[in-house]
Amino acid sequence: VAFLCVFAGMAFAYGGIPDIKSLIAVGLLFWYISNIAQVVNEYFDIEIDKIARPYAPIPSGQISREEAKKDTILHYIVALPLIILIVNALPVERIPLMIIAFWGVVVTAIYSVPPIRTRERGVLKNITVTFSPITSFLGGWVSIKGWYINTEAILLITTWFFLYISLSLIGDIRDAAGEAEVRCKTLPVRIGIKNTFKISFFIGILSALLIFLPVVLNMLNRYYTILGLIAIFCILFILVRYYMVFDPKKGKFYQDKFFIGATLYTIAVIIGSV
Repeated sequence: VAFLCVFAGMAFAYGGIPDIKSLIAVGLLFWYISNIAQVVNEYFDIEIDKIARPYAPIPSGQISREEAKKDTILHYIVALPLIILIVNALPVERIPLMIIAFWGVVVTAIYSVPPIRTRERGVLKNITVTFSPITSFLGGWVSIKGWYINTEAILLITTWFFLYISLSLIGDIRDAAGEAEVRCKTLPVRIGIKNTFKISFFIGILSALLIFLPVVLNMLNRYYTILGLIAIFCILFILVRYYMVFDPKKGKFYQDKFFIGATLYTIAVIIGSV
């Protein structure tokens, strides 16, 4: 997803297919940064995962906690020189891209690592989750445009924000039992899973409307219209279906299906830009 978001940012900024070498390098860089978040989260979320995700690598015994710790440290050690090396080797806006990439690394720690650990801080967790796709999109955008950003790009960023807020809330419903057990104050623990889903439902509807807005504004080509409408249908269908048969135990299933809709939106932006 990080690679696709970078592609979307570069394609939208360039107004077509960007330099392939830069696309691959920047895309893989932000894919690596996004992967850090997963590695760090696996290590610090072990107590929650024992209950909510027993199939995860550490609870299932695929790797030990000590191995996960070493893997986490290694990822951070590699990240900083990798950013400098890649950015300086490409014909891009170097300073903006480097700053956004470093920010992406910081976000991985903000989410999972104490003492900040927004993972345990209610809606701040869900807001932090949106930083990953948005940071990747911005990485692609600033590599072409630098710090200049227009209202159309802000609209796309806003859409990702609401999409991933809704998506992450569905994930919180799935993890609610484990989070309550370790007193992790996510939104379902604070206000209940049904109220959390209501918020996710309405934010998801809002994100679907935002996906349609570029069609009304004629921002992108007809291929965006086609794929965007498919993404909207997918998102609305999943939300309504989950609303009708609401079962927290099926949260992962509906989260995965909602994720498909969010990914289709990202692909729509790419194809709509080229």
